[in-house]
Amino acid sequence: MLDEIEPNHGIVAERLIKRLQGFGHGLGLDDENIRDIVDRVITDMPVTSDEDRVAEARNWMLIAGSA
Repeated sequence: MLDEIEPNHGIVAERLIKRLQGFGHGLGLDDENIRDIVDRVITDMPVTSDEDRVAEARNWMLIAGSA
């Protein structure tokens, strides 16, 4: 089941990226890093609200930005 891609993955990804881009850029992440993190969060959390996904993505961005 985790191998299945959410049917609206692209739409959800674009929506979350728009919400997270400023935060990610502020941490020094480029658009590719932001997209990778968002894609992973959507895949790992398929039946989760956008708010919870954004919180998780921000946590991963903080980790990536401090590396």
